[in-house]
Amino acid sequence: MADTPSSSKKPLIIAGLAFVIMGSIAAGVIFYLQEHRLEVSRARVEDHIGVHTHALSSSIDHAMSATFALAAIVKQDQGKASNFESVAQQMLPLYPGVSELALAPNGIIEQIVPRIGNEKVLGLNLLTHPQQSRDALKARDSGQLTLAGPINLIQGGIGLVGRLPIFLNEKTEQPIFWGFAIVVVHFPEALEPAHFSHLTERGYDYKLWRTVPGSDDIQIIAESSAESLIDPVSEIVNIPNSNWVLSVAPKAGWSDPVPQTINSLSGVLFSLLIAYLAKLLTDIHIRKQTLESLVVERTAEIQSAWNQLEATIEVIPDLFWLKDTDGYYLSCNRQFELLTGVPKNQIIGKTDYDLFPESIADFFRANDREALKIGLSRTNEEELTFASDGRYGLFETTKTPLLDKHGKQIGVLGIGRDITERRQNDIQRQLLANRLTALIEAIPDAIFYKDGKGRWLITNDFAKQLFKLQGVDWLNKTDRQLAEQRPEFSAFHEACVRDDETTWQHGSLQIFEEKMLDENGQQHFFDVRKMPIFNHEGEREGLVILGRDITEAKLQERHLKLAAKVFEQSSEGFLITNAENRIVLVNKAFTDISGYSETEVIGNTPHLFSSDKQDDTFYRKMWSDINENGRWQGEIWNRRKNGEIYPELLNISSVLNDEGQLTHYVAVFSDISSLKASEAQLEYLAHHDPLTTLPNRLMLFERLGHGIEISKREGKQMALLMLDLDRFKDVNDSYGHLAGDQLLQQVASRLHLRLREADTVARLGGDEFTVLLEDISHKEDAARVAENIITDLSAAYLLPGSGEARIGVSIGISLYPEHGGTPETLLQQADTALYLAKSQGRGRYAYFSDELTLIARERMDIEARLRRALKNNELRVYFQPQVDIASDKIVGAEALVRWQDPEHGLVPPNRFIPIAEETGLIIAIGDWVLHETCRQGKEWLDAGLPCITLAVNVSPHQFGQSDIKAIVARTLEATGFPAQLLELELTESGLMERQEKAVTILNALRDLGIHLAIDDFGTGYSSLAYLKRFPLDVLKIDKTFIDDIPHQQDDMEIAATIIAMGHTLGFKVLAEGVETVEQLDFLTTQGCDLYQGYLKSKPLTANDFAELLRNQTGI
Repeated sequence: MADTPSSSKKPLIIAGLAFVIMGSIAAGVIFYLQEHRLEVSRARVEDHIGVHTHALSSSIDHAMSATFALAAIVKQDQGKASNFESVAQQMLPLYPGVSELALAPNGIIEQIVPRIGNEKVLGLNLLTHPQQSRDALKARDSGQLTLAGPINLIQGGIGLVGRLPIFLNEKTEQPIFWGFAIVVVHFPEALEPAHFSHLTERGYDYKLWRTVPGSDDIQIIAESSAESLIDPVSEIVNIPNSNWVLSVAPKAGWSDPVPQTINSLSGVLFSLLIAYLAKLLTDIHIRKQTLESLVVERTAEIQSAWNQLEATIEVIPDLFWLKDTDGYYLSCNRQFELLTGVPKNQIIGKTDYDLFPESIADFFRANDREALKIGLSRTNEEELTFASDGRYGLFETTKTPLLDKHGKQIGVLGIGRDITERRQNDIQRQLLANRLTALIEAIPDAIFYKDGKGRWLITNDFAKQLFKLQGVDWLNKTDRQLAEQRPEFSAFHEACVRDDETTWQHGSLQIFEEKMLDENGQQHFFDVRKMPIFNHEGEREGLVILGRDITEAKLQERHLKLAAKVFEQSSEGFLITNAENRIVLVNKAFTDISGYSETEVIGNTPHLFSSDKQDDTFYRKMWSDINENGRWQGEIWNRRKNGEIYPELLNISSVLNDEGQLTHYVAVFSDISSLKASEAQLEYLAHHDPLTTLPNRLMLFERLGHGIEISKREGKQMALLMLDLDRFKDVNDSYGHLAGDQLLQQVASRLHLRLREADTVARLGGDEFTVLLEDISHKEDAARVAENIITDLSAAYLLPGSGEARIGVSIGISLYPEHGGTPETLLQQADTALYLAKSQGRGRYAYFSDELTLIARERMDIEARLRRALKNNELRVYFQPQVDIASDKIVGAEALVRWQDPEHGLVPPNRFIPIAEETGLIIAIGDWVLHETCRQGKEWLDAGLPCITLAVNVSPHQFGQSDIKAIVARTLEATGFPAQLLELELTESGLMERQEKAVTILNALRDLGIHLAIDDFGTGYSSLAYLKRFPLDVLKIDKTFIDDIPHQQDDMEIAATIIAMGHTLGFKVLAEGVETVEQLDFLTTQGCDLYQGYLKSKPLTANDFAELLRNQTGI
């Protein structure tokens, strides 16, 4: 039948409509595919993020777990943590990424490892520090591990700080907060386990961030780029008491223009193809009538074969269909109906283009043609969505050409099996395998996996390097097969076989120590752990093996055991300090020698044992040798715990770490007391003073006798100087005997420096020294030496631990042959001359004479009689009036002691007072005078006499060597004399000798209510700075400045200056020794307040003074 014009246009119209419809469908499909691709991309990113967040979280959790180990140490040691440093140093390698471990008792950081570089944090109070207290208090109050950071660390850098509060007595109702265990992880080391670089290598940008606690601010912890991320995928990183977020997005964004363009072009082409197919189908429809007979014929041929399979295909769970060679469906099963969502009767006779989208239909048709083309079965994977329920699946499709009895292709048989679950399992298994492989390769130990028959299946690179497996065909080989390939490892493999069998027999984790000789014959030790795996039937499935090379650890353990045995069993003392010279370890011999236990010395410096027998020069030289050579050996004197000084043979060595940094000092010593004693004890004790090492009296006499012989033979002169230190007893009393010993040593040193090598310096005992000058040319040579010695010894002494001290020296000189011809005579004469020098005011020297001998004998006689006088009440108190210049009235009196000797009559004070001061009797005399004066004053008051001030002199000895306040208080209480009427007169020189102490004593006396006066002012060397600090009431001008007034202008100016200065300082001024009217007139003109002297009255007995006082008042 001929085509009409309308029928010829019909295919074009249908093609146009098909193009529009399919274009819309293609656009929807493209949009769907784009969204699907985006979901797949985001799912892939989520998988990546999970790996990194898990690695980061696990790494931080592992690092923070170190706090629990530290807390356990503290609790086990009851809060002491004495072995913290050693344990912490061992822990650090076990916690990769951890840079510091610390303990903070009561919140204050006291211990940290390593110490070097972290000194700034020592002493830091976490509970009060502005930046640290919030997190620290949170940890303490919650009782939980808290993580702070990233924060700027005080010791420098940025890091994470984990704090675990430690509570002692946790089992009680009130556990005690001890402090914190602290772990510090520095940046960027804290992030290294997360391997964020892998993200950038895969084309992603990332940001690791957190919300700052207490605010809404965002803190960037780490990022690959400062640019903002586009629609990132985020996952929370769980860490103690906080959450971080990892956000990841592709660098180029989620949309890829190339696939989108291809999809768009494919849609257009697909629409054009559908339009063409529509036109073609229309043409086919027109031609259908002519083809129906042919279809029926071919269908009949196929139907005969299909009938045989009909019953079978319906029960097959796979997709089943049958097409002819032109793609028309001839049959299908129930599963295929579910796929298309169309009943079987509506599928038959249709093509893929009737049932599926064009792109899918094209794919199916192309596979059909390929199978027909090659004439063989063809299998491929197809992604299908079931129209019945929307289920998506991946199918493994096999298409097989069907032949008629003549071998002619009549169709295609298709079978599709759902492999979605299998493929997902494959993916998960591969992912798990990849993760397991990465984990195995990251472990720094040898890892193996063998199957149940002992064949090697898995091993990591570390194991391959360790056991030289590079280039060895080890896969699926047993140990015995490997031993045949490598005979040098045969013993190792045989040991593996034995240990494997032992593990299988036990059926649980087994630990072995295996040995292996390498190709160089070196023996290696391995800690090997083997875990068997059995299948569900109990058969051997596989063996997991982990081996760690412990060769170095074994060697170190052996060395440590040997060192520890030597350390503890050695008869020599061992002492180990850290780089700061703090003692960290001692052995038993140390305790036996020094007397100190380990707990008493740990943390101290070796200065604890110092004997002070070595000076600073010795120690400077010793440390110079140690610093330059790394060691020092020599003899040294140290002090035991009981105070005993003993000699040591000492060896000190420096200990450096692998980087050449100083870490410790090791001292090894032995007590050589016995050796030294046997060598030098008799010699030393016989001839030397042990404190100053100077010759003693015996050696002095030997040298003196020897010198006399030479001088007699050669006609030479010699001089013997006897030295006695002035105010040495004050140093002993003020600073202690140790300071006194140090002072004597310095005196000896100065004498050595001053004298010639030929001269002899000896110490006789106490503070007495002698100097023997041999071969002098003139008598005056001895005087010059004496003057130099006085100058040298008068200079200030710096006493370690006590400050500065000053003393003086008095020297007596005897000459050979002028003053004697034997050692005994010369020493006696020098001693006599010494007393003369001391009587002249000290700080002087004097030569011996016969007159001095007589004086010395008289001194001794006076001393003996004076002691008797105290017992027999031969002392008397005389009173000299003190007159107010303005009123000319007696307002006071000075108490003056006199000695009424029954044989020699009245002894003047200048005869017995100096002797009393030298012998110490002045203290007893002073106490008696004070008591007698107060008793007499109370008697006068009771008799009705006027109230006047009674002044009592206090000697420097009495002021400095007795408890003057207690004595005065007892005297006032015993006598009942009013304190406000008592005045104590103290000498200017006595106050200045002990300025600081004097202020304290004077204030104590003032608290009793008495008055204080400074006597003989102008004759000493008062410091105005101290004078104004003294709580004085009266300043007395010494008689020597009054005697020559008005004849000496200098004395007049001095007296006027003293009066003006005294008034400026708030003192009353009293002039002593006023004997003429002219002197009184001058004093009145200058505004002097008081005077005493013979112008008014000489010193009077108590009765005479009372009579004078009665006459003045008219009583």
